Amino acid sequence: MNQYELLQLLRHNAKQAAVQLPKSLNIFLEKTTLIIDIPTKRTLENMQTDGAAIESWIFLLKRWIPKIEKVIIKWESLPPDYISTKENAVYHYQRFLYRMDKISKAFPWVTIPPSNQLDLATSTFKTSKNLLMNTPSTKRATKTVVKKELEAYTESELEALILFDPQTSNAFKQHFNLKKIDYQLPVGIFEANISNSTRVFSGRKSAIDIWGIDQDDNCCLFELKKAQNRKVGVLSEMFFYAHILLDVLNKNIQFAQNNQYIQPILNTKKVKCFLLAPYSHPLIDKTVFQLMNTSQFGIQYAQAFIQEADSQSILFSDFSAK
Repeated sequence: MNQYELLQLLRHNAKQAAVQLPKSLNIFLEKTTLIIDIPTKRTLENMQTDGAAIESWIFLLKRWIPKIEKVIIKWESLPPDYISTKENAVYHYQRFLYRMDKISKAFPWVTIPPSNQLDLATSTFKTSKNLLMNTPSTKRATKTVVKKELEAYTESELEALILFDPQTSNAFKQHFNLKKIDYQLPVGIFEANISNSTRVFSGRKSAIDIWGIDQDDNCCLFELKKAQNRKVGVLSEMFFYAHILLDVLNKNIQFAQNNQYIQPILNTKKVKCFLLAPYSHPLIDKTVFQLMNTSQFGIQYAQAFIQEADSQSILFSDFSAK
């Protein structure tokens, strides 16, 4: 089944006539095996973009096309000239390799062919003995809270509302059973020390929007999206961030420094990751997260919706309550 036929089947099964598959990826179905062939350029792009959100398309296609039993991911390895001519190419590629390694280990029905295994085996995250992650700053500035219609909030404004508006913050803590919340947890990864020359992945200033610790001592991550942001790539972001934190808990990655924010995270038992948004892409539903939750790593994924209670307050709900 070629990509056009696959798209028609996806639209039919999901009852979404307007959805598209990224033309920049080569996606096709051979009997019950989905094959995703990734051009080099897509391995170097931001995972939020449709053409680079490989994990997202794996989850969505398997969810909506039940005949898919197995997924094979293959890609064009990074040519030597890319390293010297494309700025940051090696960092993007290292992050891509990390993501592909994790999804092939998380789900036994995802495989990577031998032709790509050498790149995985020799990648920095496989060979380094001293991977470090940025440490949250001890300087925690209070953000200005703005009240407006839900559709008009930027992601930064939503973050401030959840963290610094007492009514919203209390509702948030109660809904997720949290005893601690914070924001902007850095996920830049480095080797041996923190510097521009020692970074391992692109996005050295990347951070998890909101994070917290619940009453059961689970580390909870929240990927926050404004009303207009309904990209499929959010699933890839969630998958990546959750695995970075799991590697921290498993001591595969160390915090670069210790401060009062570190020890509570290190004392947590497992990782939960939530999509927090007023809306999401039409292909993302509760069943997608149920599929993600079959991961061998035991990470829990879910979506919570931000809804308007009235002109002055918002509330949070899950799929069943929406």
